[in-house]
Amino acid sequence: MHLVMKPPAFQYTKTVVWKAGIVQMLAAMFEASEVLFVDDESTNIVVLTSYERAFQLRYASSLDIAVNGEPEPEPEPEPEDAPLF
Repeated sequence: MHLVMKPPAFQYTKTVVWKAGIVQMLAAMFEASEVLFVDDESTNIVVLTSYERAFQLRYASSLDIAVNGEPEPEPEPEPEDAPLF
């Protein structure tokens, strides 16, 4: 697993375009058959999925979800009985 951050040289390149390009470049460089893309901004995921690719793309909005799956919804608390007066 590699963490890739946007370098200062690309500060004037739109982040969504930069991320899609970097994912494609790294996948090609490492001959990846599968890429896990973790990003909490859905726009970045939408842009990446709009490009043709030679690898299977998995994506998640957080590393926790990527590793552990979708969290179970919190159970609704039981309503407390109204006090008798």
